[in-house]
Amino acid sequence: MSAAKAAQHTTPRLVIIAAGDGGTTAEAFIHASQAGLVNGVVTDVIYNNPITPENSNNHIATRIRRLNKQYATYGKHPGVIAMHLISNATHPGGLIHQTMISDEASEAMCKVLDDTHAALGLLLGFRKMIRGKLLTRYADKGFLTNNHPGRVDIPELRGIWGNAVHQRAYELRQADALKETGFTIQLVHPEYDMGTVLEMVPVPISLSDTPQDIRENVQTIEKIYTPKIINNYLKHLQML
Repeated sequence: MSAAKAAQHTTPRLVIIAAGDGGTTAEAFIHASQAGLVNGVVTDVIYNNPITPENSNNHIATRIRRLNKQYATYGKHPGVIAMHLISNATHPGGLIHQTMISDEASEAMCKVLDDTHAALGLLLGFRKMIRGKLLTRYADKGFLTNNHPGRVDIPELRGIWGNAVHQRAYELRQADALKETGFTIQLVHPEYDMGTVLEMVPVPISLSDTPQDIRENVQTIEKIYTPKIINNYLKHLQML
């Protein structure tokens, strides 16, 4: 086995679970791991929104293909990052709900983490609730984290996701009920947004900020802090 392959084998393996249409935080995290800022290597990416002509330029599959070409040549961990489209459409078996993954999708996601021998699964921009085997096998054991684009200690920003969080933060700021939002990484819990908080980073809101401004400011902070927070949590897991 080459030195590079040996390093990849012993380094904690990470699986990213994302929506697909977007993926800028996932891409930034992979760059950080390649730069040595995270003691872990991303081996697989699961996404649930298929690539289309409309979103192909801004889809995580496009980003991963580009990263695979770059890192195959000079990356710290030159292995190919595998991609898996797993959704309620591709895996419709079991309970189906618009806001949740199906039983079959949960099983399929869990299999990817099992087969990869993943140390941790990271929900980065995933917009459905986790349930089923993935919840009981990984989330309830502390091996699944979620990035939330708001402060989960503010009830009005908890239990919602995506742009709805930024819209609500904007409304609260305009009502002078909130001066900062935040970015939170927490452990996934059966009750949405009620998991243990690993870290919550404040993001100030100006009265002139639009919801789009808030979104961009939160995503900027998210890209900077996600590698640091996840790396600290990996150290914690290794000490258990």
